Amino acid sequence: MKSQASDIENLKFKLEAKNDDIKELKKALKLRAEEVSEVNVRLGLAEKKLENASKDGDERASNVRRKLDEATAMLKKKEKDYEETMDVLQLDINTLEKEKVELKEKLKIISKKAMVEGLSKSHAFSAAMAGGSPPSGGASFTPSAPAEVRDSPLLLEQISALKQALVVTKEESWRLRCDRMKQQMASLPPLHVPRKDCSSDIVQLTKKTSALLVDLYKLSSSPKVVDITRCQPGVESATDTTSPTHQLVRAATRVVQHQRQATSLQVEIMNVLAKHRLGAQVHADFAAFPMPAVSKVLKEKHGETKCIARISLPALDATTSGKIIPLQVQPHQFRLIHDRFVC
Repeated sequence: MKSQASDIENLKFKLEAKNDDIKELKKALKLRAEEVSEVNVRLGLAEKKLENASKDGDERASNVRRKLDEATAMLKKKEKDYEETMDVLQLDINTLEKEKVELKEKLKIISKKAMVEGLSKSHAFSAAMAGGSPPSGGASFTPSAPAEVRDSPLLLEQISALKQALVVTKEESWRLRCDRMKQQMASLPPLHVPRKDCSSDIVQLTKKTSALLVDLYKLSSSPKVVDITRCQPGVESATDTTSPTHQLVRAATRVVQHQRQATSLQVEIMNVLAKHRLGAQVHADFAAFPMPAVSKVLKEKHGETKCIARISLPALDATTSGKIIPLQVQPHQFRLIHDRFVC
């Protein structure tokens, strides 16, 4: 009996433990069910938001598409109305011009008829006076003058109004065309502007050329006269540097130096031009030389001059009348001369 009672007690304990486990499982299941329901609610809200967002996007797209169609239709309608208005206005102008010409022709014919009648009356009056029978009564016959051609004020007002309307429509048409062209230009890709080639050798050659031109201008504009006041007649020293002979030698030497500088500068320019052209140089062991054909072409181009302008001035005397004086100038000098004449 004791063993049975102890077994019963153990079974009771086990049964109570099982009941506690079942209660815990029920609580966990309830929590799981609440979580599942909450997730379902959130999922439903998300689906509803997504559906509303898609509906709003579709509505916005349809509105934008509808507005675009309306704008296109309105633009086409305005263009059509503009063309019709232009045609009507042009037709009215042509009609009014024709009426104006017809009225002028009629008025000329009427004035001619009045002039002919006046001449006939004056001829009859002169014949009556020659016959000795003066005209009865106090009436006098005088030739009627031709009437002045005048346009109708209403017609002139209509023509001016039509011209103003035509000007306004043309301005509107040009404005629309300009807007369309601006949009097309804005949609084009940007232009790529290449940089200018400003290498060091070109800069050096430019400086040398400018310096040589300055020296040549000074040499030609201020010639030096040989000073013969210091020398004595019949006496000439070989070591005297102020003698006329030495002065002439120095002047000739200076001219020769300038000629050599000009020749060397031409050679350097030809080398640079040949350097910047593909296949125009022959590379040797110690230096690079321009090809003979290229050198010949460059020399021909360098020696040629082009007439870009002619300036006519009044002659001071008969010796300078009809005389042509060629003048070689640089681009900046030509711009200065042009500015002088224009301003």
